[in-house]
Amino acid sequence: RTLTGAKEIFYKYASCRHVWMEVFLKLVSVSLVSSDSMGDFGFQLSVAICLVTAATISLARPYAQPQVNTLHSVCFASLAMASVGFYHHFPWLSRGALLLPFLLAALQLLRPDSAEALSVRLFDELTKVEELKDGKEVCLDVELWQFV
Repeated sequence: RTLTGAKEIFYKYASCRHVWMEVFLKLVSVSLVSSDSMGDFGFQLSVAICLVTAATISLARPYAQPQVNTLHSVCFASLAMASVGFYHHFPWLSRGALLLPFLLAALQLLRPDSAEALSVRLFDELTKVEELKDGKEVCLDVELWQFV
């Protein structure tokens, strides 16, 4: 019973190597809730926690799908911006920051990273075959993600 939801948690990550991210995000959640009652220091701490979490997700890229990494990172950065907007009474900053993840998700819907998108990128890169015929060096920069 304890591991009922573990299958879904493990499939979020590429070959189950980054399960530490679940523990990290739980600690971040507890830290954000705890920092709420600390006044001015709590505000600064919550902004720092959100920015560090966004940077960690952006650099570590623990999730199997690149869009999830980007969206998670932007969500935490938006949360930090919204906190600044709420604290300093800038409603336009708070509203814009809370709208940003939705805009990014809509943009990701328009250009998903799927097998079809990978094949399009490969085809675009392989149009440089003419350069190969001339003896020039061509570098292909395409990542392939395999899902279990």
